[in-house]
Amino acid sequence: PCEKYSTTIIRFKTGVEPEQAYREYAVENGLVKIPTLKEKTKNIFDKLASSVMLKIGYSGNMQFKKTINYLETLYSNTIIHLVSFWNKGFDQNYPDYFPANKSYGSDSDFNNLLKKIKEKDMLSMPYTNPTWWNESPTIEKLGAENVAIKYLNGKIGIESYGKNFGWVVSPYLENVLERQKQTLKEVTVDYPMDIL
Repeated sequence: PCEKYSTTIIRFKTGVEPEQAYREYAVENGLVKIPTLKEKTKNIFDKLASSVMLKIGYSGNMQFKKTINYLETLYSNTIIHLVSFWNKGFDQNYPDYFPANKSYGSDSDFNNLLKKIKEKDMLSMPYTNPTWWNESPTIEKLGAENVAIKYLNGKIGIESYGKNFGWVVSPYLENVLERQKQTLKEVTVDYPMDIL
């Protein structure tokens, strides 16, 4: 049994219609100051709103260079959602997405793919998972117990997706925040993509 428990503020509102409660909640929590999607995406909003998303997941003999050739068959209003380009494959090695898996090409090949997406007036978007990590260099370095959520019984958050086992990470821990900043730099500076 737990003698003391702290949590974020929880609010209950009674006696009002749901729409009024939503509006009041937004005001009370500063959500009316949050920019709209159009304000956030500025110069890509129109393209984003009129695009289709194409998921390109890497496996087998796929290559970044082959993907560049494939782009020639697509319309410009396409969001290229890049998945499983990292070592080990989908739902593995999180949060370590880079360097890209060498069996699909070099870092230069990957950056050339990103450049070609821009040249074709398309948008690029990586798959990332900021809430669930598994066996990876980051976990080896930091330790799962130092990044995972902890339940009231003291156990850390564990989840499995198919055959892949991992930890639910806490968005409040400094180790997690620092690693998320690294991922943000990787997908905006080192390997510049348009959408996160």
